[in-house]
Amino acid sequence: MKKITLIGMYNYDNALFARLSLPEGLEAATAINTILREKGEFPALYADPDFMKFAIGTWSDENQMTFEHLAKLRTANYDPLSNYERTEEEEAENTGGGENLVSAFNSTDYQPSSKDSSTTSGKRKLHAYGNIGMTTNAQMMLAEKKVVERVNVYRIIADMFADAFCIKVF
Repeated sequence: MKKITLIGMYNYDNALFARLSLPEGLEAATAINTILREKGEFPALYADPDFMKFAIGTWSDENQMTFEHLAKLRTANYDPLSNYERTEEEEAENTGGGENLVSAFNSTDYQPSSKDSSTTSGKRKLHAYGNIGMTTNAQMMLAEKKVVERVNVYRIIADMFADAFCIKVF
């Protein structure tokens, strides 16, 4: 028995992915094109395009948190040559003061001539980052290259889609 492929179903009804919902920062068209390019020859798990649309919509709703994390991963701001980062903030307030110990000349009792008080406050912020020295910059560059090659958000989504909707046979 021959099954309809994902591309065949999409050609039959190009609104197949109409209910696919991705968070800000991810493009639905890019995700769809990646799914079709990489997984389109696999037979579709469901033969009914209307049910498939419904299933794609519920699948994307269920995976919104995962998609949001992938979107953040895609736009994360970090330094690939820095394997250490720490930020410390400290706020301190000091109150101090004193008395001028000079008494009046015509008094037998101690009477301070003046009294002062002061308050100081301050903030201190430390941002330490860089390479702690356990790994060379060249090693970190090679590791970053491997990560960039393997962590393609749209391929991850396509793999998730294939796991949910394709019969993966060659």
